[in-house]
Amino acid sequence: MPVERDLDKVFELPQYDGVRRLGVKFLNLSKSSRRIYGDSAGVFLGPVRFPAVLEGMDVFVNVPVMKTHYLTTVTLGLKNLYGLIPRGHVRGRLHSVLEDVLCDLATLFKPHLTVIDGTIGMEGAYGPCFGAPVYSEVILASTDVVAADSVGCRTMGFDPENLAGQNPILLAEKRGIGNAALERIEVVGERIDALKRRYDMDKQLPIALVRRMRQLGTFTESDITRGFPEKEDLVRRYIQSMLSYGPLIQESGRLKYDENLFHAAFMCKVCGDCPEWSWV
Repeated sequence: MPVERDLDKVFELPQYDGVRRLGVKFLNLSKSSRRIYGDSAGVFLGPVRFPAVLEGMDVFVNVPVMKTHYLTTVTLGLKNLYGLIPRGHVRGRLHSVLEDVLCDLATLFKPHLTVIDGTIGMEGAYGPCFGAPVYSEVILASTDVVAADSVGCRTMGFDPENLAGQNPILLAEKRGIGNAALERIEVVGERIDALKRRYDMDKQLPIALVRRMRQLGTFTESDITRGFPEKEDLVRRYIQSMLSYGPLIQESGRLKYDENLFHAAFMCKVCGDCPEWSWV
């Protein structure tokens, strides 16, 4: 089924029934009243209109999913704060200074607790829009969002000090928002090395997959996986994701690639920062 873009409809899904029965109120921050926080928002962020409800928070719990991101390699607690900016076009124009903006947001809206959900994460070089599920079965939590991201990043197999592209984790430590140095973080519970798994960042594989699917039109899973013998498990998980959110449809035991679903609901082209997909 296509990605559900209306948050109000998402809140009506059965997955939220248990929380709803507890009397929890759901807020669509994109539709709530807003106010300008002025220069306090930071030099890079500038005077942006944020949901007014954020001003009266008693406790702010930040719950990101463990995922990869094409700009910041990983998207965890710091990157999750980007969703506090309610207007999509504003988020899009800030991509070039994303790491600075995330630090501005973490200063303005510092989480009291960050809980990184890695039960089912996501890997892929074109995350968070196009990736494959990862069954890491891990949850990380910290009162320091930078420490949470540092440990989460390492759990995903990356070094926070040597991330490709923009690096909000290292910048946040330099700006005094939190601590990223592992030697100064007390890790309780499981050891990082016991949970570590390198999340895939291969740019060519998803492109090759879509090209092969377009060429075949209809096919079986084995028609695709046999072309990638060294990455069969990853290819199966990409197919699983594409079946869940488009652009694949299952008909009579076969898979069908739907070009319209790919453009309408699956591949994000909002910012145009993925030139590799210009051929689609």
